[in-house]
Amino acid sequence: MEGLIRQKQSPEWELIVLECISFNEVGGDYFKNYWPKLKKAGCVRLKYIYSKTRLPLNQKWLQLAKAADQKSVTFCLQASDDYPHAERNQKAHEAIMAGADWYDCRSYYQYHIGLDKMIYYNNGQTGEQDVKEWKTGFNIALRTEKIRNIQSKKYVRSGVDFWLLTQMGEVKRYVDQNDYTGLSTTGMNTISTKRYDYFMNPRYPFYETDKTPDDMKVPKAVLKKLYELKPLAVIDKVKIDNELILVEFTKSINGRLPGHRTMIPRHSLPYFQIRDAIKIIYHDNKQEEYELCT
Repeated sequence: MEGLIRQKQSPEWELIVLECISFNEVGGDYFKNYWPKLKKAGCVRLKYIYSKTRLPLNQKWLQLAKAADQKSVTFCLQASDDYPHAERNQKAHEAIMAGADWYDCRSYYQYHIGLDKMIYYNNGQTGEQDVKEWKTGFNIALRTEKIRNIQSKKYVRSGVDFWLLTQMGEVKRYVDQNDYTGLSTTGMNTISTKRYDYFMNPRYPFYETDKTPDDMKVPKAVLKKLYELKPLAVIDKVKIDNELILVEFTKSINGRLPGHRTMIPRHSLPYFQIRDAIKIIYHDNKQEEYELCT
């Protein structure tokens, strides 16, 4: 949010938020508090959508696209744990208006909150690769019409960016070659749960860097909040990732019933669904889909 309210030379844009039921929900009022600053950054509409069920990321994106204004041309995927650079909206829209169906950045900086360490992402691509050789970059944006036409009900848990690409049919890609002073973060989400090893042993498409978050033109007040999260961050070491947990299911989770008794890896998506389910139940925010025993 702090990055979005600092967008420069942005065309008129809307912010659409889809939040699923959780034990630590942010809530619509949080975003309303940003409305005066959003308007100054060119935002003309703020829409908050609440889902009483946990949705996979791919279905979130499809729902957000369908909620976009009918005149929308460019659809930006803005991860809530990333700080967008000041030209994020402008550069993406310029590429789509020039004929691209897919826009992304070849390079971006990644910060691990728990490790207090940066690495540099650079997939080395120019946009000329065959689709099968694509490595999707950061700051992804798409032609709204393309994503709005996707009708799939599939539940996708990994490789979501590439899944989205394959659902769009033939696309023209624009890869932004510039280095921007934005910041992607790891350590407070349930998606980048195997990124730890890249920070400890950088290899393609991640590289060592001597840059710090202070070099990314992020306001000091925002950095202060970021650094204060360190004690809460997940240090997702591989040994923990591979630990198996015995779980018994009595009802399906998001329509899936993996089996009455099953072993699942800690930090896998089902594990986080179960963890959140338990916390939802015991915080009196009950949901029928989450009736289970351990």
